[in-house]
Amino acid sequence: MELLALIQSMSALSIIIFCVGIILLIVEMCSPGFGVAGILGLACLVADIFLTAKTLVQGLLMTGVVAIVVVILAVVSIILVSKGTLPSSLMLKDAADKALGYTGGADMSKYLGKTGKTVTELRPAGSAELDGEKMDVVSRGEFIEAGTDVEVIEVGGNRIVVKAL
Repeated sequence: MELLALIQSMSALSIIIFCVGIILLIVEMCSPGFGVAGILGLACLVADIFLTAKTLVQGLLMTGVVAIVVVILAVVSIILVSKGTLPSSLMLKDAADKALGYTGGADMSKYLGKTGKTVTELRPAGSAELDGEKMDVVSRGEFIEAGTDVEVIEVGGNRIVVKAL
């Protein structure tokens, strides 16, 4: 009964601010961003409480209603995320498939232990020829002159580490 009286006593401005706040919270949950819409939505809801409440009890009651609505929206968004039914704007539609031309990094572990010759100076990065292929390589931090014989001592992903022989 008290809730009905509360709703009847609310002004049109208060109802509009409340609805804008809820809409901004929904926008925040359905679109990627930095939280601006969510912060503005919460600010609208808090402003609405301060504009509407005539007594402390009425303010606490309205705060409770707002808290319940926010919790319900949060639960709905968690359910949507857990079921995988996200809005299409949040989902990646393309796959990084070999058939589409996407390739991962080549397996460079075949060069481990191989020897070659630097094509450029390594400061510490540069190029070396390994098994007849010009490769980007790095030293362990030391400077290595061009034309120096090197050995591959470490491979990690696309990173080939060499040392002078």
